[in-house]
Amino acid sequence: MVTSVNSQPNPGWLAFVRTGKARASIRHSLKTKHYAESLQLGERLLASALRQQGVDAGLMTPMIWEKLLHWTGDKTREEACVNIALGRRSAQELAIRLKILLDEEGGSEQMRLGAADWVSPSQENSHSLQRQAILVDGREGGSISFQTCCHPIPGDNIIGYLGKGEGLQVHTNDCPVALRMLSKDGDKWVEVEWAKEVNREFEVDLAIDTRQGKGVLARVASSVTGADSNILNVSMDDRYKEDSVTIRFTIQVADRLHLSKVMRSLRANPDVMRVTRTRSL
Repeated sequence: MVTSVNSQPNPGWLAFVRTGKARASIRHSLKTKHYAESLQLGERLLASALRQQGVDAGLMTPMIWEKLLHWTGDKTREEACVNIALGRRSAQELAIRLKILLDEEGGSEQMRLGAADWVSPSQENSHSLQRQAILVDGREGGSISFQTCCHPIPGDNIIGYLGKGEGLQVHTNDCPVALRMLSKDGDKWVEVEWAKEVNREFEVDLAIDTRQGKGVLARVASSVTGADSNILNVSMDDRYKEDSVTIRFTIQVADRLHLSKVMRSLRANPDVMRVTRTRSL
């Protein structure tokens, strides 16, 4: 058997392994990987919240952390950060508490950010906000999920929601589902942005109105694959119009430019009447 030194455990393997020992090993690897991802995300969220308070997260003293953990009830700094990533604790609340503890210790100047690095709440609408945003590149695994209601892809404006016990959920900023949640739970939203390099593909739903005819589905599918996109799912509306039918594809694209390429290919197809990017409501 040939294996790769860079291979990662996959949840799908659990359906194929035969021994309890192998299943336990896979579950342990998945749990460890998810913990590490959540820890990294929690640290990023807390550092961003501390930056808004004008505090350098990397210079917090063990004594300050010990007092904070006594206040939160977490056993370790790592546990506190994981709880932030999983939405069980507010990064902003911990950042404010850490700042209070720092001030009680005398407000040591070396823990303060310089004026050029301090992004205060009053600056939230300025260009400085970009330094606060959590960057996502699609490789975050279980700690960050890209929601199927809107299927965000690189190039979309996005927002992040910290669902309790669910990690960071990424939506497009005009997603109807996200907007409904935002009106109810405004304090659980965080700024997120795409990283400069995103090395994976993302799912997108398309509704394609086509003319009726023999072989139309095959020709439309060829337009998609001809634009270097993979088709994950195909369905057709139950209600047929007299001379047209709507075909729904779930496809994979790298970003909005790739999606535009696919849609141009489809619109150039004489069988296609209209192409629309769709999402769940």
